[in-house]
Amino acid sequence: MLLKEIQNQWIKDIAVFLGFDNSNAIEFEKGCISIESFFYDALTVLLSVLEGWLFHQTVYALLIIMLFSLLHQFSGGYHAKTHAQCIDLWMIFFTVCQLYIKFIHWPLADMMLTILNSALIYRYAPLVNPLQANDVSEIRKNRLSALYICTVYDIAFLACFHMSRRFSVSIACALTLCGILLAGGKES
Repeated sequence: MLLKEIQNQWIKDIAVFLGFDNSNAIEFEKGCISIESFFYDALTVLLSVLEGWLFHQTVYALLIIMLFSLLHQFSGGYHAKTHAQCIDLWMIFFTVCQLYIKFIHWPLADMMLTILNSALIYRYAPLVNPLQANDVSEIRKNRLSALYICTVYDIAFLACFHMSRRFSVSIACALTLCGILLAGGKES
C-alpha cells in the first residue's frame, strides 16, 4: 500500500512538473493516468527488449512489439484489470513467442497460426471497450485500419516465409498476440 502511495505521489509530482493544471481536477487526473500508462508501457517494452536480448533475439523482440502495438491500437481486445496483470500476461505470451521463434521449426504451424489469428482479427476487430464512449464512425475507422494492417502483415508474412523464417514467425506472433486478446475479450 505504501509503495502505491509513493508511486501516486511521484506521478502527481511529474504531472505538476509537466505543467498539468492542478486546479482542474478532471484534466489533472487524466494527465496522471496518461503518465502512469506511459511508465507501465515503457516498463513492458524494456522488459520485452531485455528478454529478447537474453534469447539473443533483440531484433525479433522489437519487431513483435512494433507490429503488435500498431495492430492492437486498432483491433482492441481484452484489457487486464491492473497494469501489473497486463505486464504479467504480456510477458507470459511474449516469452512463449520468443521460445517459439528460437526453438520450434514447424512451417505448417507458422502458416496455421497466421491464418487462424488473421481470421480472428478479420472477424472480431475492433473489439470495443465498453467503458469508453464508442462512436460508430470511430469504430468503423478502427475496423478498416485493423483490416488493412492485418492484410499488410499477411502479405509480409508470405513474402518472408521462404526468405527469413524468424521474420515471418515474428509477424505470426504479433498476429497471434492480437488474436488471443480479441478471443479473450470476446469471451469476457
